[in-house]
Amino acid sequence: MPKVLRIVGVTAAVVGSVLVIIGVVVGVRTLTFRSSAVHVTGTVVDVVDGRSCSGSRRSTNRCTDVHTPVIKFSTGSGDEITITPDYRSSSDPEIGSEIAVVYPPGDPGAARVDSFADLWLAPTVLIGLGASFCVVGGVITAKMIRTVKRRAWLEQNGRRVSAQLQGVRRIDNIRINGRHPWRVVATWQDPGTGRQHTFNSELITDNPSEAIAGHGTIDVLVDPADPGRRYWMDLSSRAIDT
Repeated sequence: MPKVLRIVGVTAAVVGSVLVIIGVVVGVRTLTFRSSAVHVTGTVVDVVDGRSCSGSRRSTNRCTDVHTPVIKFSTGSGDEITITPDYRSSSDPEIGSEIAVVYPPGDPGAARVDSFADLWLAPTVLIGLGASFCVVGGVITAKMIRTVKRRAWLEQNGRRVSAQLQGVRRIDNIRINGRHPWRVVATWQDPGTGRQHTFNSELITDNPSEAIAGHGTIDVLVDPADPGRRYWMDLSSRAIDT
């Protein structure tokens, strides 16, 4: 497995774990805040309209109308407080409609709308994004561990054969650091069964054509019981760095 993929796997797992932890902390703080907060009912007194656009070019911009309610509520002591939430929504709130509001005891100026968007969207996004990163990192790491274990087993129990080099192949459906990786392709005919097997190397960041130029064979470690599926191409025999 290329060094770049190993770095990507570890980085994704670490970043994902950090995001999940942050999301959980934010969620716990939100839960604590809401459980101790003062719950009141506010009234929409105004609506701030705006536009939300996406796209880097004007011709491809996709814009939608968004709205933010301006909410007024009264505290237990009779003070009237007006707040404007940080979030914007495509739904247009009706002036005069009622909205649930929560605020810390003694600090009505820190009031927030008691809604998913205002309270729970941030921790949900953080945890969801973190989990996605963890899955990607976990898949890459698991594959790396399997590859290392298979290589170790083959180095101890496998059979080293000289496979005929067939060339290199660029993998067009994968990009690593913006570049397509490569594989070395070789074939070998099993003298015991007469079957010909095709071997593909691990992904290689740089084009290995020069490294194999002038060479007819490359070493491959194969499982004698299943050479077609359990093998490892020894790229170091041709000084190819993965």
